[in-house]
Order: sequence, then C-alpha cells, then structure tokens
Amino acid sequence: MCSFRFVTDHSLTLLGTRLTDWLLKKTVYGQFVSGETPDEIVSAVRKLRAVGVGPLLAIPMEDDIDSQHQDADRQFDNNLCSVLDSMNLAYHLQPGGFPMVQLKLTALMPGTLCAMVSKACPEPSSRPEVVEAVARALKGGQPLDVAQIFGSDIPAEMGDQLVKGLQRVAKVCELAVDKQVIVMVDAEYTYMNPALNLITLAMMLNCNTGIPRPPLVFYTYQNYLKATREVLERDVNFLESRGAGFAAKMVRGAYMNKERKSAAMSGLEDPVHDTYDATSAAYDSGVAMLLNKMAASPSGKYRMIVATHNEQSAILAVKRMEKLGIRPDEGSVFFGQLMGMADHITCSLGVNGFLACKSMPYGRVEDTLPYLSRRAQENKAVLEGSRKEHALLTTELRRRFRLGSPIK
Repeated sequence: MCSFRFVTDHSLTLLGTRLTDWLLKKTVYGQFVSGETPDEIVSAVRKLRAVGVGPLLAIPMEDDIDSQHQDADRQFDNNLCSVLDSMNLAYHLQPGGFPMVQLKLTALMPGTLCAMVSKACPEPSSRPEVVEAVARALKGGQPLDVAQIFGSDIPAEMGDQLVKGLQRVAKVCELAVDKQVIVMVDAEYTYMNPALNLITLAMMLNCNTGIPRPPLVFYTYQNYLKATREVLERDVNFLESRGAGFAAKMVRGAYMNKERKSAAMSGLEDPVHDTYDATSAAYDSGVAMLLNKMAASPSGKYRMIVATHNEQSAILAVKRMEKLGIRPDEGSVFFGQLMGMADHITCSLGVNGFLACKSMPYGRVEDTLPYLSRRAQENKAVLEGSRKEHALLTTELRRRFRLGSPIK
C-alpha cells in the first residue's frame, strides 16, 4: 500500500477516518510498529532474536510542543515518563545484552528554544566552556546561568524552559548510567541541530567517561548534509581532549526535501549534498574514519551504529571491520535499520554474528499515525522499491539456510 504515491502524499488527510485507522492496524502499523502492549512488543522482540537481531526501542513523538501552551510543561514531563519507561523496558528486554533507545530531545524541551540556542551557539564543540557548563548543570552541580552564557540571545522565559529541559535530560542520563542503557539522540532540522548537538556533547561528558565501560550516549550525524563531516571531526576531537568516549549514530538523513525547500525560501546555500552518490561517499568516509579510530584505540572509547538501508554501505563497513580486526560481537559496532525496511540487510548481518538491530517504534495506533505518515513520505523511493527488497529477502533467506558466511 505504501508504494503508491497517492497514499503517501495524502496520508495525513486519509488517516483521519476510522476505516483508514483499521486498515493501518492491519497493514502498515504491523509492518513499521512493534506493537501497543508489552506482550506485543515482547513477541516482536522474540521474532527478531530468532534471526540474531536486537531491538532499538523508539517512542514516536512527532509533534513539536508549543512552549507557550499552558500545558507545555505537563506534556514535556509526560514525555519524560514515557522515555524513562522505554529505557526500563529496553533494560528488561536485553538482560546482559545491549539495551538501547532512541531519544528526541524536542520531546523534552521546546523546538523554538532549540532554535534560539542554535543561533547563539552554532558550533558547540568550538565553545568548550558552554558544553562544560551544560554538563555541570546536567550533573546537578552548578546551575546553568543562561544569561551569562547566552546573553540576550535567550529571553528569560526561554531560559527557564532551558533549565527545566536540562533537568529532564539529567534524569535520562541518570537512568542510562544506572541501567547501562544506550541512548541514541536524534538529530532533527539544521536550524535546531546545534542545540541538540550541544546538549548531547554535555551528556557524553557525563555518561561516556566510565572507561573501561563503553560510551552510552550517541549523537546522530546526518551525512546528507555538507557540513556533517566537519562537525563529526570537531566533536571527536573535543571529546578526545576531555578524555570522554565518543559514540555516533551514522545516518544519511530524513529531512532532505524540507531542508532544501527551507534553504531556497531563505536564500541560503543548499545544505544537502548535490547527489545521492556524494551523500554515500560522505557516509562511507565517515564510517571508515570512526572504524579507524576504534582500531587505533582498543580501550573501548568509541562506538558507532551504522544505520543504513544501503547494502553497499553495510558491505563496506563489514569489510573494513574484518580488515582492521574489529570483532563483530565486541560491542563497538552496531548495524541498524528501521522496522519493516531493509530486512534482507538486517537478517543477513544478524545471522552472521554482527550486532544488528531494528529501530522499533511502539505505541497506540493513534499515537503512531504521524510517525507512519512521515515514514512513508520520507521513504517514497525506498518503499516504491519494495518488490526488489522482497526478492532480495527471499534470496537471502535461501542463502542463509545453505551458508553461514558473512556478507561478501
């Protein structure tokens, strides 16, 4: 159903009807969402484990909360409870394994605030004093003096929102360390990403220092953006200089069309690579750089999830791991795909001993509809190629029953 452009282009309108709600529950919801109840989620996880694949839990939180809304604080606090619940669920689903969750920071603080902070601090790792001040605030030490750090760029009322938001993030950090749950922070739009990067770097300073324990906090690097490689290298250097571990979720990116449209409307340079091949080259180069870092620093200070639906990128990463002597099961490198997509890649990796996982959204149908709509719209090209994926999956399953060798 998702392979038809009409459905994906007009899904927000269509999803308002009872019939469509029922249809999604029977079709798309079941493909892209792991379930609604704990029993359904456990069942989905068991099916993944049968092919050597683990869960990366995700709570779909698509709608930005207006900071001026009278119930904004309550909504953010409710979201925090949901995030903490997901972390506890991940911990219980993966005893002795690698419990992991995705985190959208704009579920804990206003997107408008993140945009303001991004303007005030566009290159966080170039301003270590700011990152360290945020880290101290997250650790419950010195309160963040918003006026001193950001001046008039952040109005007083938004400064209060920042303090509250960081208090919520601090609770996420505390539970992550206590339960050793991996937290993968999502990147979003370029106009708010510096703020998300700033907060995540501060989280890393606090949570990624328990060597020999490996890093727990990951930041998402969107490799379809021209500036990403510079940000990646700057962040690595900053954390190395502070003796903290570094972890990255490497993605191509999901907001290409909106980013290009926004840049054009603002008269700015297109932030996105000109071609898909250029994006792929940037992606593969970034992954290779981090693998080289891991091989040169065997103390477990680096971690990465190769989050890709591109077979070639997965193959290149596997081959480089083999060349560098990075064991597939040591816990430094994960591979990830979205639930319901690129199953042939995930299954092949999982059955051959690599740490493969599926991003597993869960929740009620009505709560996941915006996620399903965005997922369909963002992945039209991939979804339209689903016939190829089904054929590849069939081929892979047949191959898997004959051979046990890694991807070649």
